[in-house]
Parts: sequence; C-alpha cells; structure tokens
Amino acid sequence: MTVVLGKILSVFLIIAVGFGANRLGVLPSEANKYMSNILMFITSPCLILSSITAKELTRETAVATVELIIGSCLWF
Repeated sequence: MTVVLGKILSVFLIIAVGFGANRLGVLPSEANKYMSNILMFITSPCLILSSITAKELTRETAVATVELIIGSCLWF
C-alpha cells in the first residue's frame, strides 16, 4: 500500500511542479500540450514499468507485464 501511495504522490508532485511553473510564467501557455503529452505518453508508462519491475519476476508477473504492455499500446 505504501508503494502505491508513493507512486501516486510522485505523479501528483510532477503535476504540481508543472502547474506551479505555468503559474509563475516559467512555461509559455503553448507548453501545456507538450507537457501533457510527456506525462501521458512517457512518464506514466515509465511509472508502470517501474512498479512492475520492483517485484520479483515470476511467470505470473511476466504474463501480466506482457498483457499490460499490449493493453497500453492498444489504449494509447
């Protein structure tokens, strides 16, 4: 439970940093689209893979990983 909470908090921290940078004018308004794409297409899948690889690799974990990768590719 603590690991999941840590992962969720890290995503919200990334969002908060981006929001704060936008509010302070560090990022132009055109950067919102690109930052959202980076978060959705790069950061989120990396967090998923990081969570999966933190576990011991068993047959069930390997099958779930392949299913997740295929599902993610189809979703995105």
